[in-house]
Amino acid sequence: MIALFDMQNKPHVVVTYSPNEKRISGDEGIASTGVKSQYHKYILDLSKTLDARFDTEKTKSTLLKMKYMLRNKATHLREFGDLYNKRFSFKMQGKQFYSDGHVAVPKEDLERLKVAIKQGQIQLRNNGSDVIRGVFNHYNQSMLADFGVRYIPLSHI
Repeated sequence: MIALFDMQNKPHVVVTYSPNEKRISGDEGIASTGVKSQYHKYILDLSKTLDARFDTEKTKSTLLKMKYMLRNKATHLREFGDLYNKRFSFKMQGKQFYSDGHVAVPKEDLERLKVAIKQGQIQLRNNGSDVIRGVFNHYNQSMLADFGVRYIPLSHI
């Protein structure tokens, strides 16, 4: 286990590192919470320094997962939404994407969807007026994939 302490000897991050597997398999902040975003850079740097894979399936922070998976590929990663509906936006190869932390959808697909909704060609379930929330709602995904919305798994980016 590796811990990050501040100058007052207060711990902020604890990670579990397995040198045999070259893997960081767990990360926690204060009181077993997700690691605050201000400390993400230290975990990512540790992963790079130790040449260890960061286990994105075991982190409590979806933002940290996104930062690790999109490192050296995406820019302008931003988190928005609420506690139960966290969403992300990022740029990659000059294009804007939105994500729920599992899949990414190109902005151009969302724009096309907005036009189709406005014209009454398609109706989303459980989204209110929030197209981004609706596009990641599991009730809509099969229909939207048939409509042509591209759901790109983050592991394929």
